[in-house]
Amino acid sequence: MLASILACDKNGGIGRNNKLPWPHNISDLKYFREKTNNSVIVMGRNTWDSLPKKPLPKRINIVVSSSPVHQFPGADKVVYPQNLTNAFEQLSDEYQKDVFCIGGAQLYRTLIPICDTVHLTRIHRDYIADTKINLRLIEDNFELHTVELGSYQSFEIWRKT
Repeated sequence: MLASILACDKNGGIGRNNKLPWPHNISDLKYFREKTNNSVIVMGRNTWDSLPKKPLPKRINIVVSSSPVHQFPGADKVVYPQNLTNAFEQLSDEYQKDVFCIGGAQLYRTLIPICDTVHLTRIHRDYIADTKINLRLIEDNFELHTVELGSYQSFEIWRKT
């Protein structure tokens, strides 16, 4: 399975100063961990740099970088973007595991169109964000499969139409 997993605020905000724009959200972090444990996670350099602990445990950590000189100690593999969509599709075969794109925005724009599934946590508030995702990318190409509503957020699973 090829999937993307992300959280955003009401306006598609996903980041601010290379961090999440909202306060620590234990339930979203728990959801992320449950979905991505024992899988392959693919992230851009800024997402890698923003991780509080590198590599994320119980996952195969793949970093996408356009800079061959940048070092990623602890990453399982570095992928260069010239054939990114092919590389993303091949990771599932290579590792025999689910593959999740975990960000950032540029990687989401590139990889969401080839995903089977999108796991979207919608934070029901508006935050100051300098990085956003256009939610139409998901809404126009996927069908809402399940929603788990909460007072602060909802957990949505979108499947390819």
